[in-house]
Amino acid sequence: MFDFLIFGSNGYIGRNIKKNLKESGFSLYEANRKSKNFSDNHYLNLPRAKFCLYLAENSFLNNNDQHLIDQNFERLNSALKSTENTKFIYFSSASVYGDGSKIPHKTNESLLPINLYTSSKIICEQLVIQNKGLVLRCSNIYGAELKEGNLFHDVIKQIKNDTIHLRNTTAVRDYLHIDDVSNFLKSVYCNWNEGIYNLGSGEGVSVSEIVQIISNSMKKNFDVISKNPATKESFLVLDIKDTVKSFNWEPKISINSGLSRFLKVI
Repeated sequence: MFDFLIFGSNGYIGRNIKKNLKESGFSLYEANRKSKNFSDNHYLNLPRAKFCLYLAENSFLNNNDQHLIDQNFERLNSALKSTENTKFIYFSSASVYGDGSKIPHKTNESLLPINLYTSSKIICEQLVIQNKGLVLRCSNIYGAELKEGNLFHDVIKQIKNDTIHLRNTTAVRDYLHIDDVSNFLKSVYCNWNEGIYNLGSGEGVSVSEIVQIISNSMKKNFDVISKNPATKESFLVLDIKDTVKSFNWEPKISINSGLSRFLKVI
């Protein structure tokens, strides 16, 4: 029996988790869409494992991608059926809360899906809960090998300029380093709980603060211009008190330390 069966181990989060868990001595089996265990959008003949980590969703979907949304749900359902009696962990998103709150989000509050994709996340969460699994509503996860198309790379691409142009400098988000995610999973291994939990740092950091941290690390000053100044506050931070208590875990890597590591490997 394997310790972890990972669905979606080729993605950014999956690759890093796989590497970290292997280095820590855990046995892993990878179930990807190109593997022998996947056919006609279904998983089959999967080996036994103590835990399943589900990260095998199409990530970049727009409001009209109903077909891909349906594929996501069908794939998740087949994974659950193929791994009965296994502790199933589903990686959801903090985006199900919306971004209109002024305080950290708790898992028992009303949700505010902003598009079809976030609505599908909620439906998938319900399916996992019905099967007595663990749902993780994740904040912005970052670290080594993070693909382009995010705030950090947007700033770094413009670092040679005297001026940085960004969409909105006031938005506040919760950032969690990928190594803290791996350490959380090690805690889950010894402290299993089913249900819905937030997985983040519990700390809010604005875009302008991120820019300042990068500026300090690279010892370069520049002006920042917001291309689309916000007309309302945008705040999405997670309350992680229940997560810390239930899993005997807490994030260790501050945004300053995490960004310093990130800048060293790009």
